[in-house]
Amino acid sequence: MNEQHFSDRLLEERKRLKLNQQEMADLAGVQKRAYNYYEKGERFPDSQALQRLAAGGVDVYFLIVGVRQADVVKGFAVETAKNAVDAVTQVMNELGLQGKLTTEEIRTAVNLAVDHEADVAIVRSFMSTAVKLFRPDISLHATQEPVPLTNTKRVKVK
Repeated sequence: MNEQHFSDRLLEERKRLKLNQQEMADLAGVQKRAYNYYEKGERFPDSQALQRLAAGGVDVYFLIVGVRQADVVKGFAVETAKNAVDAVTQVMNELGLQGKLTTEEIRTAVNLAVDHEADVAIVRSFMSTAVKLFRPDISLHATQEPVPLTNTKRVKVK
């Protein structure tokens, strides 16, 4: 657990940005004395000061939570990419496409999977359609029963 306090993180951000206390106070729109209280942990900036700091390049998420915003985004991106690759790999195995697609074709499928939150049904539909249209040299075979879409509704017609 990170035992670092808001005031410590504020000082760390100021040093990261290579600013002095007056420059940080100016960014926050407060007097230097008020800013000094923030770094001492005697007071906390209001939401307007935090918004101004954020606009000036301060990682306010880090100040409040203690985790760099870039690390959160990077972690999310890595997890999303992993899920997309897993979905594409699953579909390639189901359709018998291992070793038959170019790197660019696989990259396109992974990008689609990222855009559609690694929805295997969408990836399967896209890949099978794309192979039929653009790669007639490849014969498809399903090694697993297709997963039905569970969120479809049947409508009774009168």
